[in-house]
Amino acid sequence: CNVELLQTAAPHFKESVSLFRVGYIILDGIDLEHILARRYRDMIASTLVSTNIDQAELHAELTLLHIPEPITELAGPQRTWLPFLLLGCSYNIPWYNGIDLTLEYYRNPLGLTSPDSPQAAIYYAHPNFTERRARGDFLTITRNLLALQVSYAWGIIWSTSLAVHYSLDDGSHLIIPSLSCEPGQRYRIALYAYHAHGSPPRNGIPASEFGAQPRTFVLQFTVYF
Repeated sequence: CNVELLQTAAPHFKESVSLFRVGYIILDGIDLEHILARRYRDMIASTLVSTNIDQAELHAELTLLHIPEPITELAGPQRTWLPFLLLGCSYNIPWYNGIDLTLEYYRNPLGLTSPDSPQAAIYYAHPNFTERRARGDFLTITRNLLALQVSYAWGIIWSTSLAVHYSLDDGSHLIIPSLSCEPGQRYRIALYAYHAHGSPPRNGIPASEFGAQPRTFVLQFTVYF
């Protein structure tokens, strides 16, 4: 059994993130995790189950997201608890140090059937939506998403990966290449790039999940204590 507690710092407590995770083995080869988290004003309760079959790893996650304000305007019937579903599998190709492939499917109840649906005008004008997009939250438009990642490590300290997030609803996608280096057990340096493809916003209104995502580069330096 392992337990993890995380609290991030922010100018205001409501802008920080709190997380509590407990993981354990329920049967031989089957792992179970429970997560309770708070992000801004949202509360998250999640259960993840995973197992390994030869070189493959299968996992499924059910998450309940609690939004303090009812979202009648956003998702039809008035609800504050929304279920998210994630199904995924990973496979290790035993070549050299090994190539890891991960494929995941997300089902999101907050999304729209179409950015042009009659519901969209109210959705886009709602302050909840505006805040989420300003924070960089994903899955605020699309309901169905596929994610694929290929990662490879060479030598002892270098690794690279390429991830693609693809909306099954509007065809937009986000490409994320990365390169990381761990010169020691306590340090890690990583560089990420985010490049999006999709229909751009029209008159300030998003037309796709990733079409408004700016090209971004992130340099991350991590120290372990």
